[in-house]
Amino acid sequence: MLEVDVRDTLISVNHYKGLNGGRTYIPKKTLNYINNIKFNASLKYPLVNNKPFYPNQRLRVNLSLFMGTKRRKDIDNYSKCILDALSGLFWFDDEQIDVLHITKQYRKKKEGFKLSVEVI
Repeated sequence: MLEVDVRDTLISVNHYKGLNGGRTYIPKKTLNYINNIKFNASLKYPLVNNKPFYPNQRLRVNLSLFMGTKRRKDIDNYSKCILDALSGLFWFDDEQIDVLHITKQYRKKKEGFKLSVEVI
């Protein structure tokens, strides 16, 4: 089982992509967030032979989101950016995830998430 714990402001899918003159782009803040996730995960689980840990297995992912406020937030909007960031490192494509369990907790301290992956 793989586990990663990242403390960073969560980014919703609503802010994942932007539009500029009819073109879609990923904002700099979102790119920094994705790179922070990749960096933290690769410190604990560096790539071996440039291949993800689970290149073709079916997976179960448990994702705990730590919210800084009790403001209403849809938890499903936060998983996309996190799962996309870990593609190529933990799995080849997030299509391999058959079970996704998401929980939300409130913490006054820094936001973030904890994710665990296991083969089913």
